[in-house]
Amino acid sequence: MITPTVGHSSSQWVPEEEPPNWYEVRQELMSTNRFTDSAWIYVESLQSEKVLAAEYLADVNRISDTVNFNGALIMRRLPSPEWVVRIFPMRALCGKGLLQRQDPRGVWKDYPGRTDTFKKVNWICSLAPFES
Repeated sequence: MITPTVGHSSSQWVPEEEPPNWYEVRQELMSTNRFTDSAWIYVESLQSEKVLAAEYLADVNRISDTVNFNGALIMRRLPSPEWVVRIFPMRALCGKGLLQRQDPRGVWKDYPGRTDTFKKVNWICSLAPFES
């Protein structure tokens, strides 16, 4: 597991370290072949009365001003004990500050934005710097 350097500032977003409970969930899913054994990077998680969910990314690859990667969602709808894993081809459009997800037909569609999406795109783009 790659752990990004934590160094918060008002203009830079970086994920927190993967919480131990999510590490355990991910390891269990990998041991049962329900989640691929890639170098997943923890992005964030949420917990509510209805759902537990965490987002990860892996296989970061830059092509010009675009960073392609696999995005993963691990989710459990409460009270169900069953974890659902979804992996999506995604990309960060670095110059535009946008995230996109590829649908099953291969069409790129904008991923729902949040207030911090632009900062997250900058962080994702920093994972695959331009080669000199």
